Amino acid sequence: MHPKISIIDQLQRFLQYLAFEKRYSKHTVLAYQHDLESFLQYLELYGPIDDVNSITAMHIRSWAASLADQANSATTIRRKLSAIRSWIKFARQQGWMNHDPFVRIVLPRMEKRLPSFLRHEEVDTLLNHDFFPQGVIGMTRKLILMLFYQTGMRLSELAHLQQNDWDRQQHLLRVLGKGNKYRLIPLSAGLEQMLNAYLIERQRAFGDQHNDLLLLTEKGKPLYPKYLYRLVHHYLSQVSTLNQASPHILRHTFATHLLNAGADLQAIKELLGHSSLAATQVYVHNSIAQLKEIHRRAHPRG
Repeated sequence: MHPKISIIDQLQRFLQYLAFEKRYSKHTVLAYQHDLESFLQYLELYGPIDDVNSITAMHIRSWAASLADQANSATTIRRKLSAIRSWIKFARQQGWMNHDPFVRIVLPRMEKRLPSFLRHEEVDTLLNHDFFPQGVIGMTRKLILMLFYQTGMRLSELAHLQQNDWDRQQHLLRVLGKGNKYRLIPLSAGLEQMLNAYLIERQRAFGDQHNDLLLLTEKGKPLYPKYLYRLVHHYLSQVSTLNQASPHILRHTFATHLLNAGADLQAIKELLGHSSLAATQVYVHNSIAQLKEIHRRAHPRG
């Protein structure tokens, strides 16, 4: 072991290392300093700790528990623990520490953000309101919104749909998803009627140009991501106050509404093109959160 120096000096040397060798920004170094000084202040509850080598897993777990009691998020706690772990790693490299307390520490799990989605009444307003102009422009816009909502497709998937992806006999749409894997999505009679009417109007407006593609922009050009995003963002902003107003919101809405209507989770997984059920299960949590909110608002003692 190296000659003993105080724990305050050990901390200061670590902060200098971050600033001058790692070249962290002043803001980042100050954040480390704040977190580590808060930890040392907490350790005073256990009596004087004059050397980083005296820090144990029990000290760290106890501090993490106190942070959780103060309603800190898992993200915040993980960040603060990461600062301690970095300091301890540096201390071990300097020879100030002969053990690693983090071997016995389990970091708190990150909270998953629940997907946002439209309420049924917002979808009804979106698709039934007189938002859309006449002719091919209005038909294009409404059809794109309807396809996103009724199929749950990703933006890139809808953009690349071909005419021969629509199986009119089986009433199915073949979608090329991630990993170059195809999946089949059923189409409702109403959606197929919209598609047929759109193709007739498109032929009248643009003739045979890009006839291999199922959908075109309202100017008769191949679809592209920015066009689809702007279109969806514009119309969702008319009916919802969600911070996000992207095509992915309609994908989340598709999945959430199916689940709330009693659809099997495995079936939703196949329709979304998820590679594992774990990715789909987030919608279960979404539905539970929705049920809790309904209960809170509707129950006399909620």
